[in-house]
Amino acid sequence: MSMTAVYVIGGIIIFVVFGAFVLTVNKGYGVKHKVDKIDDININNINKDKNNK
Repeated sequence: MSMTAVYVIGGIIIFVVFGAFVLTVNKGYGVKHKVDKIDDININNINKDKNNK
């Protein structure tokens, strides 16, 4: 095997492991955070609608 192949495979493995880590972190913390943000946006939009009417 050539050195470039070793680097490419190593890079893919690191990328996959890092990606899996980021996904698990996002599922744990990010989902709650996203839901909070979505709720805030919805509440803001509802309040604006009430004020406009």
